Amino acid sequence: MGAYLVDALINAGKLLGSWVLPWLVVALVMQLLSSFLRIRLAQKIGTLPYVYLTAPGVVVHELSHAFFCVLFGHTITDMQLFAPEEDGTLGYVSHEYNPRNLYHQLGNFFIGTGPIWGGTLLLWLLSFLLLPDPVKSGDQTLWQQFAAYLTMFFTANFWCSWQGWLWIYLAFTITQHITLSGADLEGALTGFCFLPVLILFCTLCFGWCGAWEETVVQTGLMAFFALLPVFLLTVTVLLLSAAILRLFR
Repeated sequence: MGAYLVDALINAGKLLGSWVLPWLVVALVMQLLSSFLRIRLAQKIGTLPYVYLTAPGVVVHELSHAFFCVLFGHTITDMQLFAPEEDGTLGYVSHEYNPRNLYHQLGNFFIGTGPIWGGTLLLWLLSFLLLPDPVKSGDQTLWQQFAAYLTMFFTANFWCSWQGWLWIYLAFTITQHITLSGADLEGALTGFCFLPVLILFCTLCFGWCGAWEETVVQTGLMAFFALLPVFLLTVTVLLLSAAILRLFR
C-alpha cells in the first residue's frame, strides 16, 4: 500500500511537470520580455499609440479568458474585448461561478492562465498558415526546426511576402499580451490549489491500470516540444525588437 501511494505521488508530479510547469516557465519569459518592451515602446511612441498598435493581442487575451469560462461552466456577466481605460485596463471578462463546485474552482486556474494557452495555440496556427516553411514534424530535431525558422529570416521570399510581415505584426502583438495581470494571477492561484489534488486523485484511482501515466506524460512533452520552435522564434523576434529599441534613445 505504501509503495502504491509513493508511485501515485511520483506520477502526479510527472503529470504536473509535463503538462503545466513548462508552459508556466515560457509564460514567465514572455511576461518579462513583454513588460520590458511595453515600457520601452510606450516611451518611444506614447502609451495610447502603443495600446492601439497591440490591440489584436488584447482581443486574443480576453477571448482566451472567455473560452475557458465557457469550457468550465462559468457564467460570463460582462465582457469587453478592447476597452482602454485610464487606470490601464485594456479589456476584461467578468464571470461568476459556484465556489462549491470543484470543476468550477479548477476552471479558475485555466481561466486565469488562459492567455498562455490561447496565445500559444494561435501563434502555432499563424506560423503554420503564414510562414514560408510551416511547422515541421517528423525526423527533424527541435534545434533543426528552430534553425530552419531562423534561416527563413534571411530569405527574400519571407521579406517580400505580405504573409511574413503579417506574421511579425501578429506574433509581436500576441506575445505582448501573453501576460497575466494581478487579477489573472489571483484567480489562477485559486484554481491551482485544486489541480495537484485532482491529479493525485486520478493517479490514486487509476494507478492499477498499467503505465497510462507514462503515455500521458509523453503526450504532454511531445505537445510542448512541438510548439517550442515557434516559441523560440517568437522570443527571438522580441529580443531583436528590444535590441532595436535600445538603439533609438
